[in-house]
Amino acid sequence: MKKRILCFGDSNTYGANPQDLGRYDENTRFTGLLQQKLGPEYVVIEEGLLGRTTCLDDPEMVGTNGLSYLIPCLGSHAPLDTLVIMLGTNDSRAVNKMQSAQIAANMERVIKAVLPLPVWAGAPDVLLLAPHPITPDYASGPLYAVMGPGCVEKTLPLAQSYREIAQRLGIRFLDAGSIVTVSPLDGIHFTPEGHAALADALSRLLL
Repeated sequence: MKKRILCFGDSNTYGANPQDLGRYDENTRFTGLLQQKLGPEYVVIEEGLLGRTTCLDDPEMVGTNGLSYLIPCLGSHAPLDTLVIMLGTNDSRAVNKMQSAQIAANMERVIKAVLPLPVWAGAPDVLLLAPHPITPDYASGPLYAVMGPGCVEKTLPLAQSYREIAQRLGIRFLDAGSIVTVSPLDGIHFTPEGHAALADALSRLLL
């Protein structure tokens, strides 16, 4: 059987285009580029959703609780060789009343929930990605009304917190924020160059 890689995340895994909040095509999204780089012996499964959180219910965005969806999602795509997961950005929305440490704790809860599930082709293999911190550009962009104040400060510490989670749980880690570029249009979503850079980095880890 081909090696099966599930990429689970929010709008950046979905491939949201900051120009119009539409979707990049499969030749631009990091997931599509990753499939091309890994080749025919791999299947890259895209599971990105706008507004997805780690494990928070949002009355304004029904169905975006990541953990609630992830468990059945893993089962439907089993057997899996690797889960690549990148979440946390939407937890920083002001309406969620989360601080950075709480967002990291949410992510750790998600990882702990999936490791023992009977969905793995072999030993559980989770690659935790730290998202790019939201930049100050978001305050003058179209998504500020959705995100609210304080998101820069909440997302800046996530890379170090996620690195520590990975060390504690014995999983793999990549600081995507140190690799990708985000658009100055909204301070959140990856540029095409950012998607390409992330696909390159992931392919080196997964091949």
